[in-house]
Amino acid sequence: VGVNSTTATTSNIAGAETALININTGSIADLDKLPGVGPVTAQKIIDSRPYNGIEDLLTKKAVTRAIYDKIKEKVSVW
Repeated sequence: VGVNSTTATTSNIAGAETALININTGSIADLDKLPGVGPVTAQKIIDSRPYNGIEDLLTKKAVTRAIYDKIKEKVSVW
């Protein structure tokens, strides 16, 4: 139990940058972890690559505005 607690704490303390998922390279499994994103939406994100910025998720219609608002702080294009 102690190991799991430490891991969770470390992940939270590490900051947002280490937890970001790259929408240009993330797998379906990675993208599926995002709130509101399931396998179908994850595949749409992959099919719309490459992205120059996270806003491209909207301009390329890979996700809806509601999903974008949930994931915009959790993704990156590095």
